[in-house]
Amino acid sequence: MEFIKYDQGNPIMINNSEDIQKQTDQRICFSGETEYPVHVTYVDLNRSYMNRHPEIEVFLVEEGSAIIYYDDSQISLEVGQGVIINQNVMHSILSVSPSQSCKLFSYAFHPSFLFGYGDTLFTSKYVTPLLHHAGLRALHLHPSDEGLAHILSLSY
Repeated sequence: MEFIKYDQGNPIMINNSEDIQKQTDQRICFSGETEYPVHVTYVDLNRSYMNRHPEIEVFLVEEGSAIIYYDDSQISLEVGQGVIINQNVMHSILSVSPSQSCKLFSYAFHPSFLFGYGDTLFTSKYVTPLLHHAGLRALHLHPSDEGLAHILSLSY
């Protein structure tokens, strides 16, 4: 797992798990931890780190607004919206305004948590192509999309 901390606009790479722990004041769940197959965090955005990891991550905004940056793109998020970030995508999420609070939920899980472990026909035919599809780096969850609205309604 890679973390990049921004200190006054200057990127600082953090590689050591103890340093990450000190910087974030949260328990960091690294991939491969079978005791914690899903990592759920309630976040009050006051800082952000560029990071990438083998887990899929879902962000759901509860209060305020945020911008998620990934690759060379960005998605603006308002209350009731979310985004799914595919595994191994470098990303960061920031409050739109430093003076405005932004609270959100973060759900991170390895694809094997949903789709099982091992090389199955289902995994190789349906899951792996999605996880490695260049066009599926992030998916904006917006209530105006009927199918996605149902997913969002389950979270609140």
